[in-house]
Amino acid sequence: MTKIKISNEGYVLMKVKIIALIMVLTAFNPLFAKEKDDQKSLEYYDAEKIKIVRTHQLTTEGNYRWPIWSPDGKKISADNWYGLQIFEFKENGKEIEKIGEITEMTGNNYAWSPAGDSMVYTVNEGGAAFSLWLLKIGKEKGKLKIISKNRLTSEGGVEPAWSPDGSKIVFSGGKSLMIINSDGANREVLIEGEEIWEPKFISNEEILYLKGSTKVEIKPRMFRPRDMRHLFKFNVLTHEETDLFPDDIITNFKIVLSEKHKDKMYYSLKKTGEKVVINLDMTEKYKIPVEDEYLSKEDISPDGSKFICLKVEPDWKHDDIIGAEFYIMNSDGTGLRQLTNTPDIVEGDTNWSPDGRWLLYVDEEKNNIFVSKLTRHHD
Repeated sequence: MTKIKISNEGYVLMKVKIIALIMVLTAFNPLFAKEKDDQKSLEYYDAEKIKIVRTHQLTTEGNYRWPIWSPDGKKISADNWYGLQIFEFKENGKEIEKIGEITEMTGNNYAWSPAGDSMVYTVNEGGAAFSLWLLKIGKEKGKLKIISKNRLTSEGGVEPAWSPDGSKIVFSGGKSLMIINSDGANREVLIEGEEIWEPKFISNEEILYLKGSTKVEIKPRMFRPRDMRHLFKFNVLTHEETDLFPDDIITNFKIVLSEKHKDKMYYSLKKTGEKVVINLDMTEKYKIPVEDEYLSKEDISPDGSKFICLKVEPDWKHDDIIGAEFYIMNSDGTGLRQLTNTPDIVEGDTNWSPDGRWLLYVDEEKNNIFVSKLTRHHD
């Protein structure tokens, strides 16, 4: 065998090239990612690779429901008997600190601004009159506080939502779709006639919403519950309205606007109970069959690649729930597996953090808020 001699200069050059190659592989291939980078690249991994590494109880006084992350991932809002509570989520991931509360809000009608420093909410002014209010959060003496609450309009509505650039707010006026500038100016009725539900911006110019009734008249002034809602898209510039799925009755939907991936949406079909995941450009459509009737209360990951679901164990005799566990799967319906085993906690009201690293939820018995940290399995 012939031995090849390498000069000192050649050895150094070869070593530099090898190091450079490893750096490139680490940067662009998640399989070579270091452990400290796992939290930034969870979207690359199959659902079977994700696990919960630790869980912390954030509240002890109970009575909380529907915890929601702010878009910047630094704050948490949750409803309780006394109103909407707003917290700062500490960097250690183990505790929260109260910022303030909204006691005058009607129902669960509010939305965080895209920057996470404001929220718009609904107040019932009496009867069918609703106003929209704007709350702003800032720092005072180094601590986050509510610094202002101002009425945007006395002619408001419910289910407000922000445009991605934070310049406009859309909301339902019952049987109308309305829009207003985030400073309260230029209130406009976009459409009216039928009931409007859950309006959401998918861009600064386009809005998705459900339109139609959840009950039908069978005799004069006698109604039977029946969901007849369709999913529509409205263009703010052209005022063009489109029924996206004319043949489908939709019960709920959620959108995911991602900087790295294609914007996605998932929705539930009334007739079959199937969950559908589709890109907002109407490509790559997946139907997820409901093989387990107790698998529900899902939330989609911020990049649209995975679902977190709850599988509940009902107690039919006492009309109650015995237990609930988290399950995870890919958004194409593959890779379903159990994520938790907590027989002493009945989980509910799940919300995935904007960076995909944390899960918020409440226990259904004492209604305290918990947070779990996600990572990937190490091979």
